[in-house]
Amino acid sequence: MQLSERLLTLKGSSGNLCFNELYEMAKEIEVAGAEADTTFEYAKYLEAITRAVSTIKI
Repeated sequence: MQLSERLLTLKGSSGNLCFNELYEMAKEIEVAGAEADTTFEYAKYLEAITRAVSTIKI
């Protein structure tokens, strides 16, 4: 599975579960990737997404 597919999955799941901050981060990185934005801070967003996911309690 490519990163774009994973981001789409993350965005959809986080939206369905009302994890709005996670949804917005996934959406922003997805858009930046689709636009091939070389100035976007991908690493910072991926770190933030990783931190956000690690705080989810089931």
